Amino acid sequence: FVIFGIGALLRFRTLLDNTKLTGKAIMVVIIGLACGMSQWAMAVFVTLFAWALIFWLDSHMSCRVKVRMNTKGDLREVATAVANTLRGRHARIKNSAIYESKRQLLFLAHVPSSLDPVDLENDLRARIPHGQECDITVDVE
Repeated sequence: FVIFGIGALLRFRTLLDNTKLTGKAIMVVIIGLACGMSQWAMAVFVTLFAWALIFWLDSHMSCRVKVRMNTKGDLREVATAVANTLRGRHARIKNSAIYESKRQLLFLAHVPSSLDPVDLENDLRARIPHGQECDITVDVE
């Protein structure tokens, strides 16, 4: 009950705007409690587990790529070019949608956190087939 109480206090009484930061703060409290109670084995285990979990969660970011075509052209051809570019940048495409009426493509992907969104956007612009004018927006969450 103490750990859940501390978690509730951290979550609802502190100004932590990110859920990942809240999870890290709760892990620090758990490790501190284990050290305070001289439970060194548990403190080391929780520290290693938390480090591995944080490393795994922070290795990728969620990304939304929206492509709006301004000219007439084949949406499928542009969608293939965008998908191949994302895969070439080691992104895992989770979902994609083609909106014919809006002349728009939407991709949801997990990209490596080392990838710069501006570089990705420039790479996508370079890979769009010639003669296609597109507005590209890359939002990283």
